[in-house]
Amino acid sequence: MSEQYDAIVVGGGVMGTATALELANRGRHTLLLERFAFGHARGSSGGPTRIFRFTYEHPDYVRMAGPALDAWRELEDASGERLLYTTGGIDIGEGGRRSADARVAAGAPFAWLTPEATMERWPGLVIAPGTPVLLQEQGGVCMAERTVRAQARVAMDAGATMREETVVRAIDRRGDGVQLTTDRGDTYTAPVAVVTAGPWAGPLLRTAGIDLPLVPSFEQVTYCRLAGEPHPFPHHHRLVGRIDAGSPERRRRIDERPVCPAQP
Repeated sequence: MSEQYDAIVVGGGVMGTATALELANRGRHTLLLERFAFGHARGSSGGPTRIFRFTYEHPDYVRMAGPALDAWRELEDASGERLLYTTGGIDIGEGGRRSADARVAAGAPFAWLTPEATMERWPGLVIAPGTPVLLQEQGGVCMAERTVRAQARVAMDAGATMREETVVRAIDRRGDGVQLTTDRGDTYTAPVAVVTAGPWAGPLLRTAGIDLPLVPSFEQVTYCRLAGEPHPFPHHHRLVGRIDAGSPERRRRIDERPVCPAQP
């Protein structure tokens, strides 16, 4: 079987489904091929949550966060699902000072909290006296797997062809376009292919004559039980110092950890 499209997307994680959705919204005849199922746990889009933040060390990223939040709300409206929970976000320690400089350069508001005020608002945290805490109220937590599935569904509603359990074996350049061959022997052609295949991108791109030094890494996520009663949490990011999840025995260093808020 051979089919012709305006664009083919390989990889149906958050980047691939977003690309397919945008192409379909622009009226392009779009095909997306995903080797597993949408929302699977094997790639970088797996897992229940990710953080959404307005704090970065470069003002350009701060400026992009506003339109990104608007796009999140548009996706929620289109999908009929709540996908991003606003919890407030805090940067603890010296990393917060660098984020503050970028927000000032971007003209974006923020506030400083004392450790005491932070612990009063979020009783599950214990922060050392004198530690700087930067607060940005619009930070939050996005539902990662649910977002991938929602984007895939909305892209399909917009006219994109979305195929799961389809492995692309090769991308061949053909004249002014490309031809993709799957593990079933099916071929698809288009003027352009967009590869968003995560850890599978390297070997696939080499079939098209593109050799990039991509090295997949395994990231281990650990969840710890809180001492005492559960409390609401912000997302916290770029900690320099120590944070306590409720007792001195559980004190630990944290670089970046998304926290899922209570859901109805």
